[in-house]
Amino acid sequence: FGWGVIATLLFILVIILFIAFLIRIFNLNFNSPFIDEATYIILGKKILDGKILEVAGSTSWMGGFPFFFPFISAIFFSLADILGSRFLNVILGTIAIFLIYLFSKQLKLFNKDIENEWLGLAAAAFVTTSAIPIYLSRLAIYDGLSIVLFLLSIALLQKASRGDRLENRGFFARNRKNYYLASAFVLFLSFLAKYFSLIFFPFFALLNFSLGKKGESFVKFFLFPLILFTLGYYYLNFESLNEFAKTQNEASSRFSVMEIFLRYTLGAYLLAITGAILIYSKKKPFVLGLLALSFLPFVVHFAVANALSVHQHTYFSIIFLAPLVAVLAVELIKRFKFGIFLVVSIFGINLYLNFDKVSDLESFWPNSRAGVGILKIEIGKNDKILAESGDVVTLVLHNKVSSENIYGPFVFSYKELEGQEAYYSAVADGFFNYVELDGTSFDQETRMQLEKRLIEKYSLIFDDGRIKIFKI
Repeated sequence: FGWGVIATLLFILVIILFIAFLIRIFNLNFNSPFIDEATYIILGKKILDGKILEVAGSTSWMGGFPFFFPFISAIFFSLADILGSRFLNVILGTIAIFLIYLFSKQLKLFNKDIENEWLGLAAAAFVTTSAIPIYLSRLAIYDGLSIVLFLLSIALLQKASRGDRLENRGFFARNRKNYYLASAFVLFLSFLAKYFSLIFFPFFALLNFSLGKKGESFVKFFLFPLILFTLGYYYLNFESLNEFAKTQNEASSRFSVMEIFLRYTLGAYLLAITGAILIYSKKKPFVLGLLALSFLPFVVHFAVANALSVHQHTYFSIIFLAPLVAVLAVELIKRFKFGIFLVVSIFGINLYLNFDKVSDLESFWPNSRAGVGILKIEIGKNDKILAESGDVVTLVLHNKVSSENIYGPFVFSYKELEGQEAYYSAVADGFFNYVELDGTSFDQETRMQLEKRLIEKYSLIFDDGRIKIFKI
């Protein structure tokens, strides 16, 4: 390209990344910490405090390596509280947009390099304005880190498959096997950040068959190390990972899996299928491969009837749909005089339609600031609390009361009783000094039974319509 074209493309990319950053950083104080945010930060704080053994046991219930994302999130939390942890994901989300650009343009869906550049820019713009990528870039959970590493691994793999040579020195010098090794290691890190990326590993194995004789380096330096890393991790955490796997069948309605998946991907599929039709005859393997990969998160959730986190995992679907949506954008620019205006309008409408979805996702849990603020003022260091919001209360009160005195909604024993009966008995005996109920974890019957028993020995000191706090 000429310098003028390069400058124009670079300027557009910077504008897209800047807009992505602004969308993601706007009002990070949108709600009190989500329970998952609080849980990961607390795990990370324990690592920082040297409580390694306490964290090690969380492998049996956490969907990622507990010493990876939680540790990083806790460091950012120490700098600026929950806003610091969320800012980490803003950075990760913006980096992901750049990697979408690289991934899409390197697919070479068009014959001309300039058109592939426009393809990358259009794909980045589409993901910038999509609901789940925005949402996961503003919430301090491990999806953001896993997705960035997943995309980086693909970019390295694309580089290796082309066999491009760089400078004569350094790790990548004149040797694409190093790209394969780096890609395998980064993909394994994506798995450590969140296990869900494991579902794509078999497709990387199938890729070898399309490479023929060229696949020897792929097998030796990508596939074999990736399998070795993964099996090694499974061997070291055999019992914990098996225990975690048993908890993943939530017995959800398969209809709910489908409804949630389509809620966040239907528009993308309509645009992507239109783009796919336009290049199907020329790029049939790419089109079918991208559509198959985009559908994989749904297939996995539908197969195990688990609606939990379906919305989060649609980000992977968006990754593989974005290049096909971008094909439509490039074709509009090529075929119509006002094509750029049409494309900008489509992405603007996409952003507008997704604002409400993002807002709903960021407010489905109650804002606990006022209620926990009351607790923070009243509580003594030896008081015991039953907190339905669990680690959210633990995180806010970490300087006021020991976490051992805060009892959550998942595991509780009292007088040889377990679960619901243990809660009922403890409340009836006045075991807790404070009880916080917010409707997020206990089922309706449990909350009703708890409130019935609370009336006898406790007074209601806070009620905002969603959160209730009782004091003995």
